[in-house]
Amino acid sequence: MKKIIFFLILIVILIIGFSPYIFSSSMNKVFPHVEKISHLDFGDYINEGEVELFTVQIKETREIERIKDILSSASYTRSIGNKLIRNDAISIRFTVFYIDNNGKIDNYEVIMNNQGYLLSNNKKFRVNEDKVGEVFNQLSDYLIRGNK
Repeated sequence: MKKIIFFLILIVILIIGFSPYIFSSSMNKVFPHVEKISHLDFGDYINEGEVELFTVQIKETREIERIKDILSSASYTRSIGNKLIRNDAISIRFTVFYIDNNGKIDNYEVIMNNQGYLLSNNKKFRVNEDKVGEVFNQLSDYLIRGNK
């Protein structure tokens, strides 16, 4: 009987531990403090080793909401590993600035590539299959074409 209880507890612990890697996460889990964004700094776009640098601050609420709409159109699954996602594909990088619980501005970096991987707040995620290209293309089109 003790063995059965032990194995049941072990199974529950494993399910809880691996659930972020199995089940989809919403935008709020992938992008912390998304409701408290003060502005975004769009940094760079890498395509076939060529880097285009941008120094664009996105502060208008309408523009921030558009980016949040694009990002929330997909669901995300936590990805195992810490593979550098910028070397393998076309990628974009931007910094999210938000107001923390103490009223101070803090930030984290987001890197997304066209293969559906993204790093947000030093955690690796994968855009769920049905939206891989769509989210990246919409976001890069909005950030790059709107700021050249």
